[in-house]
Amino acid sequence: MYTFEELSQKLGVSIKTVRRYVKSEGIKYVDKDGAAWLFDNKALAILRDRLATKHKKYQAAADAGKANITTAKSTEVQSLLQRLDQTGRTLGSEQYLTAVAEHVADMLKSDADINKVISKLNEAINRAEIIDSRYDDLTNQIQQLSNKIDHLYGKLVRNVRSFNYKKMAKVNAEAFMNLVKSQRQTGSKGHGPLSTATHGQRRP
Repeated sequence: MYTFEELSQKLGVSIKTVRRYVKSEGIKYVDKDGAAWLFDNKALAILRDRLATKHKKYQAAADAGKANITTAKSTEVQSLLQRLDQTGRTLGSEQYLTAVAEHVADMLKSDADINKVISKLNEAINRAEIIDSRYDDLTNQIQQLSNKIDHLYGKLVRNVRSFNYKKMAKVNAEAFMNLVKSQRQTGSKGHGPLSTATHGQRRP
């Protein structure tokens, strides 16, 4: 089990960064030690993969920025590459932007049309923001559903605790005795739960 501090030491990043990724990835703690959250090896693996993807995207954007751009639009390309590196909050958007950055690097090395490069970068940034917003919507829906389940469970527990079993047993017993009394008074045979249970039996 790992605390936030232990995760930061293993991953070589700040506790603030770990907290941010835990929140963005929806990672849940598996236990608590007092007020401290504890995470398992699965959480560690997810965070390690997340950070590796982030670094890969940064490296891909940096490599694209090193390409020899001789046109007057080089400043715009550099600005878009910086935006690309800063965009992306989820693993899906990070992986998508990494692939785009690598593709842009190849385009620039092969002297592709600079306008196509700019269009590609703008499109990628916009799509990544959409991916993140949809992830947020899905996360909110899951959280709302979780809250509803927690509320229903809490209500069920309260109802079970407040249910008066002794009173219910007494009511059932009284109803049963009234039924017996009623059948004896009317001499009813062949009907009701008592007569059904004894139907067909003869005295020895």
